[in-house]
Amino acid sequence: MTLASGRVGNVGPGASGLGWHVSHTLWWVVVVLALAVAGATQAYAPSRGALRGQWQSLAADTAASGWQAFSPQRLTRIERAPSGARVRLFAQDGRWPAAPFVLVVSNPGVGTVELIDPHDGHRRRASLLASHRSGWIGTGRIGFLIARPVAADVAIELELPSEPVIQSPLGFAAQSIDRFQHQQNGWVAFVSACFAVMLSIALVASAFGVFLRDRTFLLYGGYVLAYALVLGIQNGFVAHPLGWRWIADAPLSWGRVATGLSVTLACLFAVRFMRLERHAPRWRRLVLGFAALVALAMLPGMLPWPAANAFGRALINPLLIVGGPLLLVAGVVAAWRGSRYAWFFLAGWVPLLIVTVLSSAQLGGAFAGVPWLPDANLAAGALEALVLSMGLADRSLQVRRERDRVQELADTDALTGLPNRRHVLSQLNVLLRDGRLRERPIALMFLDLDDFKRLNDRHGHHVGDDALCATARALENCLRDQDLLGRYGGEEFVIALPGSDRAIAEAVAERLREAVAQIVLPGVDARSPVTVSIGLTLRRPGDDAESLLVRADQAMYEAKEGGRNRVVSA
Repeated sequence: MTLASGRVGNVGPGASGLGWHVSHTLWWVVVVLALAVAGATQAYAPSRGALRGQWQSLAADTAASGWQAFSPQRLTRIERAPSGARVRLFAQDGRWPAAPFVLVVSNPGVGTVELIDPHDGHRRRASLLASHRSGWIGTGRIGFLIARPVAADVAIELELPSEPVIQSPLGFAAQSIDRFQHQQNGWVAFVSACFAVMLSIALVASAFGVFLRDRTFLLYGGYVLAYALVLGIQNGFVAHPLGWRWIADAPLSWGRVATGLSVTLACLFAVRFMRLERHAPRWRRLVLGFAALVALAMLPGMLPWPAANAFGRALINPLLIVGGPLLLVAGVVAAWRGSRYAWFFLAGWVPLLIVTVLSSAQLGGAFAGVPWLPDANLAAGALEALVLSMGLADRSLQVRRERDRVQELADTDALTGLPNRRHVLSQLNVLLRDGRLRERPIALMFLDLDDFKRLNDRHGHHVGDDALCATARALENCLRDQDLLGRYGGEEFVIALPGSDRAIAEAVAERLREAVAQIVLPGVDARSPVTVSIGLTLRRPGDDAESLLVRADQAMYEAKEGGRNRVVSA
């Protein structure tokens, strides 16, 4: 800290350097994450097993509709009647894999799948959110172990019960155990990395929110946690490997709450983060109104009445469809009107919105040949968390700069640019308490311009201001960086010289007096130079800032009474 030059703290360059390092590091994390996604996509994507399939809906009286052919390698939406649906899988090349092998069901979501054993007709029921697993394996996918050989002309059948959940399009494959385990490991590594990014950023943001007392960080942390929970329920991660039975046993209730919370918190975060109240006030009201509607729509789904549950489900989905474009348009408007952080929001939100739209279209039968699309939500969520954390980091640095600037203005004399009286007293007390200077002398000077009132009256206040500024620059040029210089008030200045004994301090004081006497002011007679009277004292045991200033002030008055333009040492 170079107080003699009038600079208070190191504000601009340090903050900018930190901002560059934060952004630079986070961009590298984004690049590494993208590479990991590309590698993991190849690792867990279903292999193209040689299967062909048929499915049919089951009516309530167990009579079935006609069989419809489909490609098991593609994600297919299978319509379920009140009694569910049935699937038949055949070995397309006339040969099932050598036993034991795994029949894989991809993208089951929170739904249930039943395998009808091709040997004894025994049924094995599987769900990614099952608390206890029997007769199947897998994480993120359902794998039925077929332990005995299956004849080439035998079909493996599955049943899909009708359930009050969103039905995901399904894919099927027959794999060796080694291939299945290899893809499982890749999937778990990928999902764990995405969740680790989201959860760590959420926790850090929440901690920053508490420490900085900024609700924006808390809203963001809550949104990311809620969204991660939604994804964890959808892919069964909460049940396995996490083993959170209290969520897995009630996925619909937890899913509704997490979905409502994530959307509501996302809206509240977007309003504060993009500063919509300044850049898009009308859109702010729309976003807040939408958040209130989502929060209200959550309530019926939490009531213990089937009719209320059905109403809540019917109400929340249309709202979610509207919410994404609403936030997107609000972000575009705010960015267009100058919101810096709206750009961060759009950079993180648009990829997630695109993936969400594509995933929704896949539920209706589109993009059947893109088996990795359901898991792309995880990558998009992690990417959004990273990008928005960059925006939050930038925002915190901006807040720090503004806070430092306000502090600098509060500590600086507006006319001379020197530390003001309050800051001088504060720094003087710091010097006196410095343990490194405990055994070393500290000299203090009190300076007062001579006949300053007459200078103002004769030449005007603007000349008086010029005299004060010129004096400040002259004093700065004679001092070291570690010396303390400030304007005490009016035409008075204070200087502290740490580590200077009386002889050195008196020599410095004379040099200061001569430097001021050489000041030339435009329009002022050179025969009436600016002069200064200086009172000097050294620290004594038990001194504080006030006692030092009192002695230095008394010495300065002695210099005045002795004829001005001189140094008096107390």
